[in-house]
Amino acid sequence: EFLFLWLGPDKEMNLFHSIIYSLGTAGTGGFSAHATGFAELSNYTQYVVAVFMLIFCINFSLFYLLLIRNVKEVGKNDELKVYGIVVLVSVAIICANIYPAYKNFEESFRLSLFQVAAIISTTGFASADFNQWPALSKTVIIILICFGACAGSTAGGLKLSRVTILFKSAISKIKKMVHPRKVETVYMDGKPLSNTTIENVQGYFVVYIMIFIVCAILISIYNPKIEDLDLITSFSASLTCINNVGPGLGIVGPMGSFADFSNFSKFVLTIEMIAGRLELFPILLLFSPNMWRKRN
Repeated sequence: EFLFLWLGPDKEMNLFHSIIYSLGTAGTGGFSAHATGFAELSNYTQYVVAVFMLIFCINFSLFYLLLIRNVKEVGKNDELKVYGIVVLVSVAIICANIYPAYKNFEESFRLSLFQVAAIISTTGFASADFNQWPALSKTVIIILICFGACAGSTAGGLKLSRVTILFKSAISKIKKMVHPRKVETVYMDGKPLSNTTIENVQGYFVVYIMIFIVCAILISIYNPKIEDLDLITSFSASLTCINNVGPGLGIVGPMGSFADFSNFSKFVLTIEMIAGRLELFPILLLFSPNMWRKRN
């Protein structure tokens, strides 16, 4: 990515900018050296960064399988298939939804591709103010904020592997309700999942929802500098922080910031970001008395 940016036609991409944007993409950090993000950078740069954000969403173990030419195992990976479908469908929906506003297919496609890549990878880069996009596009973006990318990548979020297991286990439960005596097994990558694995994923999801809701309520209590703090801002702020994305909707949109939030709200969101990055449970264990009790 560094070579593509440095040797590309964009005059803004000098050695320094090429390095920091490449590192920001690889680590899904998302900080920009330009005030308007990628909006002022060339189309070439936006396409390059979008493609590499999507690459860094993929489980790194799959790259190893490709290196040893085990393509068959890569093709069996359910999470990768779901990831591809989610990206393609999201880009198509947003592109069609914003086309009437831009009247240009290439621009609509580029902006939708870049934002989908930035959000699902939890990098948080921005090439447009999607806060001004239609409701359908913003709904898709919120869903992508929740999903995150693949497990084993540098991205944050709930992870598509967990989403896939939750969906498959829900389908399995529905089938058992219709046919109570039928034995239903949930498969992932062609292998059966144990009940313990499914219960762990379901438990993680419950904890995820609880922390997200509690933090959203807490940050909506006291913010004297924000006169028009609404439900969308407070909930999207909590959601984007627990998933380590960056931008949300409302005041914390891609062209906004968290600067006007109270110190208490910033503290809550900071803890939420750390908890989300560490996959929630390690932070919760710190508050367990049994973890601090002396053992013989």
